[in-house]
Amino acid sequence: MYTSPAGVAVADMVAIGKSALGGGVHTTGANGAVAIGTDSLTALTSGASNIAIGYTTLKSLTTGSNNTAVGHEALYTSVDGSSNTAIGRKALYTFEAGADAGENTAVGSLASFSLTTGTGNASIGKSSMANATTASNNVAIGLASMGLGVVTGSENVGIGKDSMYDATSASGVVAVGTESAYNITSGSESVAIG
Repeated sequence: MYTSPAGVAVADMVAIGKSALGGGVHTTGANGAVAIGTDSLTALTSGASNIAIGYTTLKSLTTGSNNTAVGHEALYTSVDGSSNTAIGRKALYTFEAGADAGENTAVGSLASFSLTTGTGNASIGKSSMANATTASNNVAIGLASMGLGVVTGSENVGIGKDSMYDATSASGVVAVGTESAYNITSGSESVAIG
């Protein structure tokens, strides 16, 4: 049992590293937090079951729950997002959709880097969905898949290096193969293979 600076007993917390779990006034709702790395989870107040491993991971999180961030500055900006997984340097770096929003998965350095309010996305591969901002319910697998675009698009699937690379507002597009639908910027309900 840990007693926070505010005198509140908090259970099952692990902090390793300078200022890990250090700045927040923890409440009983912060149970189960794990912070390993300098300045990881420093603002946490009541978010439960968060895991932050790496330098400044989940640094801004105060009330979000069930997040996992592994890697230098992963999920750095999120204050109250929940159920997000960010693995890789600056994965989901700018995400902040609001209370209990999220359910994004980003794996790879800079994966979903610019995503701010989009939810339900899966980006796997370095720089996959790197410039997406409000995009939701997309799947991007491969190096820079949907890398430049998909700023606002939804319900797209891009599998392969640079697939749907330039897409900005496409919806319902499926692209399979290296550079498939590379130059598509908008459009809907299309399929590109090869």
